[in-house]
Amino acid sequence: MTEMNDHQKRIWNRMISSLDAYRSSRTGFYKMVGDLEGGLDAGEFRDQTLIREFYDLWEELEIARALDGDAVPFAEVDDKVDAMRRFLRDKLSDAGGSA
Repeated sequence: MTEMNDHQKRIWNRMISSLDAYRSSRTGFYKMVGDLEGGLDAGEFRDQTLIREFYDLWEELEIARALDGDAVPFAEVDDKVDAMRRFLRDKLSDAGGSA
């Protein structure tokens, strides 16, 4: 089970919202990827397994961002964005959050 305090749960929800904003074209890919890493940092998470699992998913998004910035075709990253969203929602649900 994932343990998160209220602050971390709020940050996790913001990370999910950032993914949703990207999927609905309210924010760019570049900002969304940065928001995800910024959220992980801001949450000051200590669970090394959680951090490793996050970065396993995030690094593929970061590679696409480094190569193409906001010009990444949605179809190229759709599965990766969905995988990250599932991961965030599952961990938040495990922690008793609102996912």
